[in-house]
Amino acid sequence: MSIEQSITLEKLLSKENKSYLCYFTAFNEPNKSLSEQIRLAKKDKYFCLSKNNQVIGFYCLRGLDENYTIPSFGLYITSENNGKGYGSLALKSAQDWCKKNLIKVLMLKVDKNNIKALHMYEKNGFKFKQNCNNSGQMIFEKEIY
Repeated sequence: MSIEQSITLEKLLSKENKSYLCYFTAFNEPNKSLSEQIRLAKKDKYFCLSKNNQVIGFYCLRGLDENYTIPSFGLYITSENNGKGYGSLALKSAQDWCKKNLIKVLMLKVDKNNIKALHMYEKNGFKFKQNCNNSGQMIFEKEIY
């Protein structure tokens, strides 16, 4: 993802309704902007989602910079494009990247009240592993073949 795309995403995020973003926790360091985190990333990956050449979201694979062997998937799609299959496409793309880079497991965290996301992740083969002690979120994993 380019810095320009990340700046566009920051603008989209700032315009979203707070209730839509209440479950969004895709950042390692909430005090740093998305563009700054992308600029500082060494192994973590950030991918832009677009539709008709317009930015509509992004997904990321984080934890690699901290030397975790299982990356954590994060996703944001604009509210107007939510529920149209872009999350499943992002998951497929993330899994393909993991396969190509010999990563065997993909992890994600989701709030128990984020029902739409829970259904999407389960539909795409993710299995509940445990609750996160720090955030209380549910941790899901999927083996990548």
